Amino acid sequence: MKSRLFLLGTIVTLLPLMAVNFPGKPAKALDLDIPRNLTDTRQAVKDITRKVVITVGSYRPLSDHQVQETCTLVHSAFNSSGAIVDSNCLRTSGSLIDPDVKEARASGVFQYRLDVQRVSREELVVSVENWRREDGSDFERVGWKLKDDGTGAWETKLYKLASQVMGFDLKKSLIKETLLAHATYESRKVGLGRDGGFIDKATGVALQMKDAYRAVLNEGPKQRNYLRAGVEMAVVMGFAMYKYYDLVSNQLDYDYDFGEGLRKKLITMEAVLYDDNDLAANAGHAFAGMVYYQVARSNNFGPMESFLFATASSAFWEVIGEYHEVMSINDMIITPIGGYVIGEAMYQMGRVIRARNKSLGGYLLSAILDTPGAIGAWRDRDAAPGTTPEGFNADSWARLDLSAGLASLSRKRGRTGVNAVELGFEGKMVDIPLYDEPGQEQRVVTSTALAELLASGAASSKGGEYFKFMAKTAFGVYYEKNLGRDTRGQLQGYTFLFGPASAVDFEERPGATGPLTDETHEYQFVGTINMIGPTLDFTAYRNGMKLHLVMDFYADFAMVRSFALDEYLDAKGRTTDGLNTVVAKRAYYYGVGYTGRVQMSVEQGRLEAGAAFSTSSWSSLQERHRRQELATNDVEMQDTYQRAEIWVAYKLARNLRVEASLERIRQVGRVNGDFRASDSETRATGRLIYSF
Repeated sequence: MKSRLFLLGTIVTLLPLMAVNFPGKPAKALDLDIPRNLTDTRQAVKDITRKVVITVGSYRPLSDHQVQETCTLVHSAFNSSGAIVDSNCLRTSGSLIDPDVKEARASGVFQYRLDVQRVSREELVVSVENWRREDGSDFERVGWKLKDDGTGAWETKLYKLASQVMGFDLKKSLIKETLLAHATYESRKVGLGRDGGFIDKATGVALQMKDAYRAVLNEGPKQRNYLRAGVEMAVVMGFAMYKYYDLVSNQLDYDYDFGEGLRKKLITMEAVLYDDNDLAANAGHAFAGMVYYQVARSNNFGPMESFLFATASSAFWEVIGEYHEVMSINDMIITPIGGYVIGEAMYQMGRVIRARNKSLGGYLLSAILDTPGAIGAWRDRDAAPGTTPEGFNADSWARLDLSAGLASLSRKRGRTGVNAVELGFEGKMVDIPLYDEPGQEQRVVTSTALAELLASGAASSKGGEYFKFMAKTAFGVYYEKNLGRDTRGQLQGYTFLFGPASAVDFEERPGATGPLTDETHEYQFVGTINMIGPTLDFTAYRNGMKLHLVMDFYADFAMVRSFALDEYLDAKGRTTDGLNTVVAKRAYYYGVGYTGRVQMSVEQGRLEAGAAFSTSSWSSLQERHRRQELATNDVEMQDTYQRAEIWVAYKLARNLRVEASLERIRQVGRVNGDFRASDSETRATGRLIYSF
């Protein structure tokens, strides 16, 4: 518990440090209660001349004047941050072995390289390389894409970005010292003296900040990864802040100035509301939470510590980062819970792949699923034992499937009679050693015992036909096993898992009718955060047959494109007056409800058959919407969503099988109990599945 509290305290203290350059305001360091020696050296840090090389290239020839213009813009931005910068300008082809760049780096003179490459008429790629990393916690390279819409806006974006780079550099010592001050609570070597300075715990001798930081960094895996996670998060959040304020579309949601926003979020709670952002933005918060979570998880923090990391990061972003806007209730649910579920499932799948497949293809797939973990594994490949993220236990159970197939779809409304190509990935992991081997065992598993991940989509000549993403994580289970072998050597007995789990389920498919606004497209969307509920996973073996049963039940928070809204609007002359803003602008609602799922399969030899059924029901939330005063005619909406599937599969080889499935989906929507709409869809699919 102590480590969790100091981690949470660190994040809350740290994150404001890289978000002080709000648009139109001068850079200003926040005054925090930090060790005295850093306060005394702030001016010295600011007065250091930073040597930077600016490289400019393009897919087409550039004149000397164009190169110099870009360099001048970047140099001006560097100095606007308050830093003293001496920069050199180079023309480059962008090649990895560009001799001028290679020579500049080999000279040891330059601290950073900022590279601007025009890769097409409409796109530029900007990257920053740290050529003089002080230690293993410093970032190596970050990059962005800038769009050129012909208005010259990319120059303003580049200016802001370059300024932010130097702004981060100015605060780097402050960030590191704040992290170090918190790390001393668990350090065996370094402590804080009465004057706020760092001391050697064994001798009481005062230490310079750089010496104290190096001592903690080299103390052990936990301390090293704590510092590295903090610095990595500073880079992520700092440049996310730049991107947020660069988007003009976000300004439509500006309701408060800085002081008013803090008061109404933290004191009166008037600004703690549901937002009215579009579905893609709100669903995307789960994946933003995944980044926060995986930064901590890949640095050897446990699931609960990483969840706190993601929660604190999300809270900072809502309170400080988006100080103009409401503190979004939906974001504070979707970001940490969705980030935990998706982040943990992808982290576990990445571990499985890295343990089982050492090929380049395997590494790339693991990097797609768990980028921070893959980078950490590569970065620590030569480190001392125990410093890399924990590897997947070879005695645990996992199955990962890649599939490709053809689907025939029939719908009650929308596009019907469609043939589509389907691609998919499905993985399941049970991180319990010897889970499916003979033996007897009863115990409570307090870490991640089970994780699942599924992503599949289909497209036809008419466009996308459906996309589904699901992740599930059981964060502690009661485990029981009683397995043996019969006279033919076949397994006999059972395994049993039962415990709390959370899940995420997003699905998009054609089916919605006419749009409310030009921002509402024709796709039906359901996004569900299965916040918490029991899961049961039971497997029985007898006479060469394997029976597998899974049951889940969750309490839900959902975003649902109301299925009966068009019927209601048709009756009301298509007016949205009086509806809450998220329904009026985006045609979906926030709701609460439940989801229940059951799945059963039977295997005998090469043959497998199974069936699954799920049902969900949600009702709209009526209160605490942004601009609630406009909701003078708010309506009650309910939707139910049911899915039934049967399948049969035949194993062609050890890692290859074919599968045929028949799936039926039914959704029913109601508005105020008077307006009702329903839809059904049938999918017949044949797949070729490769398991590894």
